[in-house]
Amino acid sequence: PIIGQGTYTYIIEVLPSPNFLDAGPNDSICFGGTSVLNASSSPAALSYTWSPAASLSGTSGASVSASPLATTIYEVFATFPDGCDITDNVTVIVTSNPTISLTPNNSFNCSGQSIILTATSPTAIAYNWSPGALVGNSVSVTPVSSTTYTVTATDNLGCSSSASATVNIAAPTGNVCNVLYVSPTGSPNGIGTTNDPMDLETALE
Repeated sequence: PIIGQGTYTYIIEVLPSPNFLDAGPNDSICFGGTSVLNASSSPAALSYTWSPAASLSGTSGASVSASPLATTIYEVFATFPDGCDITDNVTVIVTSNPTISLTPNNSFNCSGQSIILTATSPTAIAYNWSPGALVGNSVSVTPVSSTTYTVTATDNLGCSSSASATVNIAAPTGNVCNVLYVSPTGSPNGIGTTNDPMDLETALE
């Protein structure tokens, strides 16, 4: 027999969490760069766990470094003293570095003669050369010995790429050059420059 029957109603009220978590602002980096992610909370969380783990310097702690190869959304999971958990996310946008080409990239020249090196990039706004602290996409150089020149191209986002070209200086043969430096004390192994003159016999060969 049914002794008693009744209907009971329970109301479960979900209160807003008093806890606060912020994974930090989104960030943009150049390809190959690193972004420091800083989570903040109130009150102070007991622990922070970041994911995905790939490209992170670590997965725990309020601050971690991220070095993604492509744009990535990172999530931080925080546990608070009252036992509640909160998650938040931050996006690290990866920007490609500018492409750059350099011509001529391997040339032969006479010592003391000028040669023009030209760098080309569709997105670069600044070019810096070394050695010589030269600027601009096209520069004239006058090496007296074989020298490798490096140009760094930078775009408007601050991302950069580098390329190198070698200007080779060697003892000329035939009619390659019009000027040879010869000295009575020159060496048969000299390359025909003011700093390293040839002897006459070698120069006439």
